Amino acid sequence: MKHIWKFILIALLLSPAAAQKSGLSGEYKVTGSHASGTKYTGKATIRQTGQVYVVGWTLNDGSSSRGTGVLQGSHFAVTWTPCGVSSYTVRGKTLDGIWAGCGNTQTGKETLTKR
Repeated sequence: MKHIWKFILIALLLSPAAAQKSGLSGEYKVTGSHASGTKYTGKATIRQTGQVYVVGWTLNDGSSSRGTGVLQGSHFAVTWTPCGVSSYTVRGKTLDGIWAGCGNTQTGKETLTKR
Protein backbone atom coordinates (compact mmCIF):
# COMPACT_ATOMS: atom_id res chain seq x y z
CA MET A 1 0.00 0.00 0.00
CA LYS A 2 2.89 2.36 0.79
CA HIS A 3 4.20 1.97 -2.78
CA ILE A 4 0.82 2.82 -4.30
CA TRP A 5 0.78 6.20 -2.50
CA LYS A 6 4.30 6.94 -3.74
CA PHE A 7 3.22 6.13 -7.29
CA ILE A 8 0.13 8.35 -7.03
CA LEU A 9 2.18 11.23 -5.63
CA ILE A 10 4.78 10.94 -8.39
CA ALA A 11 2.05 10.74 -11.06
CA LEU A 12 0.39 13.89 -9.73
CA LEU A 13 3.65 15.81 -9.57
CA LEU A 14 4.59 14.81 -13.11
CA SER A 15 1.14 15.42 -14.64
CA PRO A 16 0.97 18.07 -17.39
CA ALA A 17 -1.42 20.22 -15.34
CA ALA A 18 0.90 20.26 -12.33
CA ALA A 19 3.95 20.99 -14.47
CA GLN A 20 2.12 23.69 -16.38
CA LYS A 21 0.68 25.36 -13.31
CA SER A 22 3.95 25.47 -11.42
CA GLY A 23 5.98 26.36 -14.52
CA LEU A 24 4.11 29.45 -15.77
CA SER A 25 5.88 31.91 -13.45
CA GLY A 26 8.98 33.54 -14.90
CA GLU A 27 10.46 36.03 -17.37
CA TYR A 28 9.28 36.09 -21.00
CA LYS A 29 10.33 37.62 -24.31
CA VAL A 30 7.36 39.39 -25.94
CA THR A 31 6.74 39.61 -29.69
CA GLY A 32 3.46 40.83 -31.07
CA SER A 33 1.52 42.86 -33.56
CA HIS A 34 -1.34 45.32 -33.36
CA ALA A 35 -4.45 44.72 -35.46
CA SER A 36 -2.97 47.23 -37.95
CA GLY A 37 0.05 44.94 -38.41
CA THR A 38 2.50 47.21 -36.54
CA LYS A 39 4.94 44.94 -34.70
CA TYR A 40 6.29 45.35 -31.16
CA THR A 41 8.71 43.59 -28.80
CA GLY A 42 9.50 43.67 -25.10
CA LYS A 43 9.50 41.57 -21.98
CA ALA A 44 6.91 40.24 -19.57
CA THR A 45 6.96 38.79 -16.07
CA ILE A 46 4.42 36.30 -14.76
CA ARG A 47 4.19 35.57 -11.04
CA GLN A 48 1.73 33.16 -9.43
CA THR A 49 -0.07 34.44 -6.33
CA GLY A 50 -2.44 31.80 -4.98
CA GLN A 51 -4.78 30.74 -7.77
CA VAL A 52 -4.17 33.85 -9.87
CA TYR A 53 -1.20 35.34 -11.70
CA VAL A 54 0.21 38.86 -11.74
CA VAL A 55 1.48 39.81 -15.20
CA GLY A 56 3.64 42.80 -16.09
CA TRP A 57 4.65 43.90 -19.59
CA THR A 58 7.35 46.39 -20.54
CA LEU A 59 7.60 47.04 -24.25
CA ASN A 60 10.64 48.38 -26.07
CA ASP A 61 8.79 51.64 -26.86
CA GLY A 62 8.72 52.36 -23.09
CA SER A 63 5.05 51.56 -22.50
CA SER A 64 4.02 49.16 -19.75
CA SER A 65 0.92 47.37 -18.49
CA ARG A 66 -0.01 45.26 -15.51
CA GLY A 67 -2.65 42.56 -15.36
CA THR A 68 -4.27 39.71 -13.49
CA GLY A 69 -4.56 36.26 -15.06
CA VAL A 70 -6.13 32.87 -14.49
CA LEU A 71 -5.04 29.51 -15.86
CA GLN A 72 -7.53 26.79 -16.79
CA GLY A 73 -5.93 23.78 -18.41
CA SER A 74 -3.85 25.11 -21.29
CA HIS A 75 -5.74 28.43 -21.52
CA PHE A 76 -4.41 31.55 -19.81
CA ALA A 77 -6.65 34.64 -19.71
CA VAL A 78 -5.43 38.06 -18.53
CA THR A 79 -7.15 41.40 -18.00
CA TRP A 80 -4.79 44.37 -18.05
CA THR A 81 -4.58 48.09 -17.46
CA PRO A 82 -5.48 50.56 -18.64
CA CYS A 83 -8.22 48.45 -20.23
CA GLY A 84 -7.90 45.20 -22.17
CA VAL A 85 -7.94 41.43 -22.27
CA SER A 86 -5.54 38.77 -23.58
CA SER A 87 -6.16 35.09 -24.19
CA TYR A 88 -3.26 32.66 -24.59
CA THR A 89 -2.81 28.98 -25.33
CA VAL A 90 0.04 27.51 -23.29
CA ARG A 91 2.36 25.28 -25.33
CA GLY A 92 5.32 24.30 -23.18
CA LYS A 93 7.45 27.43 -22.69
CA THR A 94 5.45 29.45 -25.22
CA LEU A 95 2.16 31.32 -24.78
CA ASP A 96 0.45 32.15 -28.09
CA GLY A 97 -2.41 34.58 -27.88
CA ILE A 98 -4.67 37.34 -29.06
CA TRP A 99 -5.55 40.58 -27.30
CA ALA A 100 -7.87 43.56 -27.53
CA GLY A 101 -7.96 46.90 -25.79
CA CYS A 102 -11.28 48.39 -24.71
CA GLY A 103 -13.03 49.92 -27.68
CA ASN A 104 -11.03 47.90 -30.23
CA THR A 105 -12.96 46.12 -32.96
CA GLN A 106 -10.08 43.84 -34.02
CA THR A 107 -7.53 41.75 -32.16
CA GLY A 108 -3.76 41.90 -32.04
CA LYS A 109 -1.48 38.87 -31.73
CA GLU A 110 1.16 38.19 -29.10
CA THR A 111 3.63 35.45 -28.23
CA LEU A 112 5.38 35.15 -24.87
CA THR A 113 8.45 32.90 -24.86
CA LYS A 114 9.91 31.87 -21.51
CA ARG A 115 13.58 32.81 -21.05
